[in-house]
Amino acid sequence: MKNLHLLVPLLLLASAQAANTPVKLLVNGTTSATPALTINGKTYIPLEALKSLGIPYTVQNGVVVVGVQGGSNQKVALQGCLNEWLFNGIWRIKVSNLQAIQKDANTPGWGLDIEVRNGSKTTLNLTDTGMDGTGMGIHLAFADSTTLGVDPLDVQKLTFKNLPQSASAKHQLKFYYPIFTEAGLVEKPDTLLLDIDPTRMGQSVKKAGASYTTPAPSFRVQLDCQK
Repeated sequence: MKNLHLLVPLLLLASAQAANTPVKLLVNGTTSATPALTINGKTYIPLEALKSLGIPYTVQNGVVVVGVQGGSNQKVALQGCLNEWLFNGIWRIKVSNLQAIQKDANTPGWGLDIEVRNGSKTTLNLTDTGMDGTGMGIHLAFADSTTLGVDPLDVQKLTFKNLPQSASAKHQLKFYYPIFTEAGLVEKPDTLLLDIDPTRMGQSVKKAGASYTTPAPSFRVQLDCQK
């Protein structure tokens, strides 16, 4: 059956030869371009729907692995690429333009542009909804699992900025190496991690009706792919 390998069973695996019926699929209120399928009374959804729900997966050597399997970069989060909009029910973000920067002559770093839009119905800033104001949960990750934290002073221009409904803010996130880091040790990062802890959301925000549409509202952006 066409595309059977892309389906995740909600119950038990059905026969590959069974008749199937397409079923409209809504993911966070948006109609999926790929429908679900009902096969012998059991419903299957496309793997691509999992990404919208913040559930990681891989397909390798004929094996589908769903969920967190361990490792410092495997925290459950909404995952996407450069120039791709991601939405967790409150915030829409898009990151782009990774570039080498310098804080001064002896301090190299990386800059990454981010655009943040308020998708709720009330005025909010990022710290209202579970993001640390000084950017403790904002990191660039490298292939060897090391990370660079965002500039804690500069990022406050973004994290404490109040945004009305549908308003947006653009900012360059700045990540610096320790002073006097040798040029040969400066490597290109492969992932941006933005941690959001929904348990830290204020009661006033909840009373205003703002809520996440996924249990994993953090963001992970792969910097080696673009949309």
